[in-house]
Amino acid sequence: MAYLGEPAALSAEALQAALDPGLFIARRTLFGGPAPEAARGETKEQEQQLAGDQARLAEIRERLAVAARGLESAIDVLVG
Repeated sequence: MAYLGEPAALSAEALQAALDPGLFIARRTLFGGPAPEAARGETKEQEQQLAGDQARLAEIRERLAVAARGLESAIDVLVG
C-alpha cells in the first residue's frame, strides 16, 4: 500500500482498522468519549444528578408556594 507514492507504514489491515468508524468509537473509552460503555456510565451519572436536581426543584417550588400563601394571608390581615 502506498501513500503519496511512498510505502505506507501501516499494513492494509492496520489501515482498515484505523479507519473503521465502529472501532474508532469503541476505542474512545475516556470520560466524554463516544464508546457505548463510557456513554452509558456518564448517562447513569447524569440521570442521578437530574433526579437530585428535580427533587431540589420540587422542594423549592413547595417553599415558594408556602411563602406565597403566607404573603396572601398577611395581606388579607392588613387589608382586613
